[in-house]
Amino acid sequence: KHLYICPDGDLYNISFARYINTEISYLSSPQDLLEDYKQSSDDDLDIVSVIYPDYYDDSSESRGQKGVLYGSYIEGMYINQLFEDSTLLSRDDANHDNFLDIISPKILHISTHGEYVDSDQLMENGRLCLSGYNKTDSGYVTAAEIQDMDLTDTELVVLGACQTGQGKSVGGEGVYGIRRAFELAGAQTLLLTVEEIDDYNAALFMKIFYQYYKKSRNAMQSYQETQLYLSDYQNGIKELIQFKEDFKYYLKEEIHPTTLKMKLIQLDNRIKECRAQKKMLKTVHGHYEEEDWKGFIIQGKVHI
Repeated sequence: KHLYICPDGDLYNISFARYINTEISYLSSPQDLLEDYKQSSDDDLDIVSVIYPDYYDDSSESRGQKGVLYGSYIEGMYINQLFEDSTLLSRDDANHDNFLDIISPKILHISTHGEYVDSDQLMENGRLCLSGYNKTDSGYVTAAEIQDMDLTDTELVVLGACQTGQGKSVGGEGVYGIRRAFELAGAQTLLLTVEEIDDYNAALFMKIFYQYYKKSRNAMQSYQETQLYLSDYQNGIKELIQFKEDFKYYLKEEIHPTTLKMKLIQLDNRIKECRAQKKMLKTVHGHYEEEDWKGFIIQGKVHI
């Protein structure tokens, strides 16, 4: 009923759910199967969210700059509404020093750009982009820095960032990068992406996922329930329409009115296209593709 996959090399960056119709989770090492999973008995569920960093420049990503992720801000608003004990680090506060000062929240949520750089140092090639990335030399954290964090009481890390699965592949040892860094820091379970993601759809996914997770404290169950819910077109389009209203409400004081108007027109166009095709869509390199909600994977300890 449940398939554990311990991938190596390029297989590390594949969502096997696209090819195998069963319940799947991922391991960094088969040794993880031998460790007991003990769910926290603590009823308190605190969450720290690192969202919507101010990269200091809204330039084109084609020039090596990182563009603003408006969906990331909406994610943070959804989370803040859902959890009583919620800490948001956004804009200038979503910076290198504040990130590394985070100590063992039950949930750590990160929504930003990820990147891979070629480095001879195994844990220096994976990065999460943070405040100031476009203008400073300190606007990111590396996998090497993440692995030294204290996340020993963190039951779930959610990585809503592209390219978090990439890293330096070592034959027989898997991939050294951001994914492994969070496990080395002590995080029990990861929900992350292995491909480019649409930040609007990611916000929809996270909204529903956390609603389920708050009730069950079971990442695998919540992940499956979220996929099942959003795979129903009627549910997906309803959530997308609500997202447009939330976008207008939460960002009206955050961004320039002209930018807001343009983004709302884009959302209207997406809603119309989804209705025309009777399926949920995502934006990939400027054009629409069908959204199947399989871009996320679960890694680490799961109880099933």
